Amino acid sequence: MDGIDLIARERREQKKKHNITTKSDSRYKHNELLMLVEYLLKEDNDSEKYNLEDYLFINESGPMMSLHFLEKLKDKSRFNKLIIAGALIAAELDVMKYRLVQGPDESLPKWWNMKDFKENPK
Repeated sequence: MDGIDLIARERREQKKKHNITTKSDSRYKHNELLMLVEYLLKEDNDSEKYNLEDYLFINESGPMMSLHFLEKLKDKSRFNKLIIAGALIAAELDVMKYRLVQGPDESLPKWWNMKDFKENPK
């Protein structure tokens, strides 16, 4: 199985096994999915990884994601973390397309812009 097949299989599993939808992923409005990708790509001894962990899982204003999910991620091999990271990038693309259809959202950051996607939706 090629890498793209592994990533697609992981994304399907996220949707079916964990009941994750594009709509539920769209609640992350400040790049949290991409921050999680960055978290997965960082080496365990990278201090920036701990900053991302604090923000995503231990945030004082309420964690973005569950500590149970964090513990499951920590147990994954480097290989599986890369597959999950790829599936999360696909999820972010799905969210961008979903938001384009839904129309403007005032709660999104000002820099969020779909101009490139509209002009080149390949």
